[in-house]
Order: sequence, then C-alpha cells, then structure tokens
Amino acid sequence: MESNQTNQRKVVNVFVAFPKGYLEDSQKEVMDQVRDSLIKLDPRFSTVTLNLVSSHEEYKKSFNHAGSWDSWANHIGLGVHPTTRDPLYHVFVASTTYLGKATAMIFEKAILFKKPVFAFAEGSVVRMGAVLCNDPNDYTAGWQLV
Repeated sequence: MESNQTNQRKVVNVFVAFPKGYLEDSQKEVMDQVRDSLIKLDPRFSTVTLNLVSSHEEYKKSFNHAGSWDSWANHIGLGVHPTTRDPLYHVFVASTTYLGKATAMIFEKAILFKKPVFAFAEGSVVRMGAVLCNDPNDYTAGWQLV
C-alpha cells in the first residue's frame, strides 16, 4: 500500500511582507502576481505547492506569542516547525523595496541564513541580497532591499 506522503507535493512557505495599512484586496492581487512571478522566474516552483502568507496574517497569528518585535523577527526569519524542523518560511518576498524596522530585521535574518529573498517590483519578483539602513529613525520605511 502506498503512503499518502509519496503523492503529496512539497509545500514551500513564502512570507510576503506588506507595509502597515496595505489594503487586504490589494494584498490578494499582489500575492497572486508574486506566485506567478516566482513560477516564471524558476520553473521548479511549479512543481511544489506555494503557500503564501502575508505579513499581516502572520502578525495576527504569532506576534502576541512572540512578545516583542525582536522575538517576532527571529520567529519569522529563523523559526522552524516544532516537529518536522522544517523552516517556517523558505522564501521571503517584500511588496516594496522599502522596509520598516521589523521587516528589515526579518529579511536580514533570511539573507544571513541564505534563504531566497525577493522584492516585488513592476509586476515581477527580483532577487535581493542585502538590507541597507537609510534612516534608522524612520521605523516605517527607513531600510531598503538591494
């Protein structure tokens, strides 16, 4: 008898960061475009199930448990599933190249641990390799993915 696991596609969890106040309907549209762009960029993404989770959804689900911005950034950027030990997120996408402080911390951790990081710009995803601090006093857009 065959195991169900052999018939299941691998799940790749994608964290999609949006600025605070980004409308939910717009998030859905961007997430659909991100999914399509990832598959166009690398056809291997078409062989897995892409599970895209917005930063707003993840915030509602896990921030209170984390207790602080630093802990939450660690949880998202470095967290692993408690039983499978798989990363909570395999791929990170920002809906803009400009980031707030907490999102910058998440993306810095992802880059440090060599996880794929992208920015969504002009209808497609672009691979990014670093986070620069332009203004440490601007907690909403003082950092930039490059």
